[in-house]
Amino acid sequence: GSNSISVIATENDQVLSETITGVSGGPDGIAFTSDGSKMYVSTNNDTIWVVDPQTSAIVGSPINLPTGAGPQSIIRNPVSNYFYIANYGGSVSILNPADNTIQNVIGSGLTAPEGLAVSPNGLITYVTNVDSNTVVAINSDPSSPNFNHITQVITVGMYPVGVTFSPDSNYAYVANWGNSPAESSVSVIRTSDGSVINTILDSRLRGVEGIVVSPE
Repeated sequence: GSNSISVIATENDQVLSETITGVSGGPDGIAFTSDGSKMYVSTNNDTIWVVDPQTSAIVGSPINLPTGAGPQSIIRNPVSNYFYIANYGGSVSILNPADNTIQNVIGSGLTAPEGLAVSPNGLITYVTNVDSNTVVAINSDPSSPNFNHITQVITVGMYPVGVTFSPDSNYAYVANWGNSPAESSVSVIRTSDGSVINTILDSRLRGVEGIVVSPE
C-alpha cells in the first residue's frame, strides 16, 4: 500500500491533493482527540501513529503494541477520552492520550476482535469477535469499580464485524457478515441487560460489515 491517508473535503466530498504520508505499516483505523488537534492511526505493523491534522505532520515516535497484536479499529471514549484499540490477535488495548501510554490490555474472552463502538454516554464499549460470533461488553465508566473490565459476552449472528449504538445508548446494532446471504444479518441488542431482542435477516444484507445509526 501507499502508507498514506487521504484527506476529503466534506463540503463537496472531493479528495484533496494533500495526503498524509509516512504512516508506515498500512493504516487501518483512525480516531481524533476531543479537540481535533491530534489524530491516532492504527496500522498493521502493531503500531499507533499520532498525526497533527492541521499540518499533516507525524507527532513523536509511533506507539508500539505487542508483536502480533494486529490493531484494527480504534475509537475514543467521549467521557474518559481514552482510546480503545481492537487488536485482531486477541486483545483490546486502552491508550491514554495524555501521555500516549497503554493503560490496560484486555485479553480474556476476545477472539479476533475487529469492530468497536462506544455508547454515546461513554459507559459501555462493545467489541465484535469475528471468530466466536460474539460481542464483548467492556465497562468504560471511569467511576465504576469494573472500569475497563469485561462484563458480558453476547452471542450474535455469524461473523460480526461492525457495531454501533443508538443515540440514546439504549440499543446496539451489530452487522453480521455471515457465510452466505441467508446468514448475513443485523443483531439488535438491548444494552441494559445485553439481550438480543431482534435479528434482521434479509438477503440484501449479504456481506454486511459497516453500520451506523442516524442521529435523529
